[in-house]
Amino acid sequence: MPTTRFRNFMAANRRPNMHAFGLFPTVDDLTWIEAYALTPTMGTVSGTVDGSNGTFVVAELPTDIRIWVNGIKQIETTDYTYVSTTGTITFTSASIPMYGAIMEVECIGD
Repeated sequence: MPTTRFRNFMAANRRPNMHAFGLFPTVDDLTWIEAYALTPTMGTVSGTVDGSNGTFVVAELPTDIRIWVNGIKQIETTDYTYVSTTGTITFTSASIPMYGAIMEVECIGD
């Protein structure tokens, strides 16, 4: 049985501002990585982090987002919902950021 050899490819080592992608078979063409580089940006979020407000707005209106509260990644549909046309983030009642929490939003797409 033939074995597939993998190479550990980290795009950031070859091109600036690119993410690590993991293991690829050595025969794979990896030129697409440069063509589709991901450069996520941090969003500008408005809303009061007071432990009772669960609605926030991302000014950039990205197509998708990732959220961390106090360094813990939040799960979409479990912890929050996002409407890309309005930039509205709505946290579930159990996941509303507490007073003083640090909320980071990574914007993905336009």
